[in-house]
Amino acid sequence: MTTLLLEDRTMNKTRYVLALLCALALTMAACGDTADSANDDGNNAANNDDGNNDVNNDGNNDGNNDVNNDENNDVNNDGNNDVNNDGGGACDRNDFTPTRQGVSSSDGFLRFSAASSDDTPFDTIEIQIYASFNGPTEAGTYSLDGINYRDCGLCVLANADCDGQSCQKTFYAEQGTVEIDNLGVNLGETFSGRLVDAVFDEVNIDFEGDFTSTPVPGGETWCINDLSFAGEIRDPNAARCEDPNVNCVGEEVPDFELQNCATGEMESISQIAGEDKALWFVLTAGWCPACRQWLPQVVERQDTEGLKVAYILGEDASYNQPTLEYCQRYAASYTDAERFYIDHNGEFAFATMFTAMWPYVDANGAFGLPWNAVVDGETFEYLYADGAMGDLNATLNDALTEE
Repeated sequence: MTTLLLEDRTMNKTRYVLALLCALALTMAACGDTADSANDDGNNAANNDDGNNDVNNDGNNDGNNDVNNDENNDVNNDGNNDVNNDGGGACDRNDFTPTRQGVSSSDGFLRFSAASSDDTPFDTIEIQIYASFNGPTEAGTYSLDGINYRDCGLCVLANADCDGQSCQKTFYAEQGTVEIDNLGVNLGETFSGRLVDAVFDEVNIDFEGDFTSTPVPGGETWCINDLSFAGEIRDPNAARCEDPNVNCVGEEVPDFELQNCATGEMESISQIAGEDKALWFVLTAGWCPACRQWLPQVVERQDTEGLKVAYILGEDASYNQPTLEYCQRYAASYTDAERFYIDHNGEFAFATMFTAMWPYVDANGAFGLPWNAVVDGETFEYLYADGAMGDLNATLNDALTEE
């Protein structure tokens, strides 16, 4: 029996952080025509009418990619943000007034995020809970004092001056308290509580290393005295998967084409799969530090009997459409260029992939890189996607051992 084991990804932290800090350009506007059909209640609909990359529930594209607008998710700030850093000088920034927010939960990770405006620039607040880092599992009062981002299971971040592509400054709270009243993790449950006496320092986070947060010399301080949050955990994909034009896990994927990095020729996924039992797509980008950790693990397993791995490059290091020359250089860092493909339609990354295969975004309409999907090499049944229910290792092993 073939056993294909991948490391338990510390990438959990990397991938979901990237969804906010790095992957803002890679949102549902990249999903092509599948993103244009409305669902019953108008929630979690993705649109690309004006070329902006966002997902919200009012059908408007405002270029903000990290949160959605949900009338059931309430955040209140009392405006009394008078906390002083270390009991001394006044804070450079005070308070936070949210206009949009959302809650998502998946694979041992819970994320609450809120944005300060529908227009750019905007600021964000994010509360993250990681089960793999011993984050809270029940309601209670939890201190943030003295815990580096590297070690936090309950992490509170803020970002300033975001434009839908990136944010100018990142802040991390190493002082304060999170009072959790309800800690739901399943669909329909509630995550709610208060952020009290929080002091955020402007930081740099080592996403390519061990995630250590380091204060920026002379950086700003942001204080929030009392911020209430509440939101219902929802599945942003359920309504989309009811659309007959959207291909979700369990359904057959159409035979689409991608450009091979070595030859420049278009190849269909049936050609790529050949006689192999499982076709594993690994989506990456030149700017993605988490991908640099993940791809070597995949390379070690790419020659497993019955398995075909296709690495899909969506953007270069500058968030632009990759050229063949760039793709060849990028591929050379890992494996043969023949295994790499470009997916960018001149406007959006992964437009072809996500037209054929639903990407299973989170409640904020975002997805993280690297992103993995598995298709049956014979029937082209969509077997697995990051963000959907299921386990990557188990799916690959089942597909490879199936008679």
